[in-house]
Amino acid sequence: VTQSDRLMTHYEQDSTAEAVVLFDYGEMDISYETGNYNLEHYRRIKILKESALDRGNISIPYLSYEGREGVQKVEAQIILPNNEVIKVEDKDVFKEKISEYWSSINFAIPNMQVGAVIEYRYKFFGDNIVQPREWYFQYDIPVKHSLLEVNFSELLGYMYLFQGAEYLEKQEDGTYLFNGVANVSLETGRYEMKDV
Repeated sequence: VTQSDRLMTHYEQDSTAEAVVLFDYGEMDISYETGNYNLEHYRRIKILKESALDRGNISIPYLSYEGREGVQKVEAQIILPNNEVIKVEDKDVFKEKISEYWSSINFAIPNMQVGAVIEYRYKFFGDNIVQPREWYFQYDIPVKHSLLEVNFSELLGYMYLFQGAEYLEKQEDGTYLFNGVANVSLETGRYEMKDV
């Protein structure tokens, strides 16, 4: 965590924000040979107000029916304002069956407090390479930087559907502006948005 992120008391782009996603990164590998895909997901969030303390309760839903999807290799920690790091223990990460079809992996970040930075990562896997897991660039709090990299065989071709991106304006350098503010890159296999 950079010193500027650690010392941040408000987000310049939105001073009313209770928290900000500092970095949201995903790398998706899609295998034509196995018919499966993996998504390694990493997220870092800065807590700015007391109203955001419940953001330390993390739930990752997935389609557990017949083992279609799953979550593994969960790691999480909090970096306190004094730079102390507290990791989430494996025993505190648990699976919850929501219904016949859905389950979730749940955990709570310990010692949540204003000024802290929480971060977690996990590996998501699924067997639907026709329609792999969606990626969200925008949430109910600002996102400073979001990046998804997708790797797949030349035997596969994908059409990407963007929702909520009606206001993309193409720039001369090949990037796009979103609502005149966010810098968006739509290079092949690399999708990036900043300051959303």
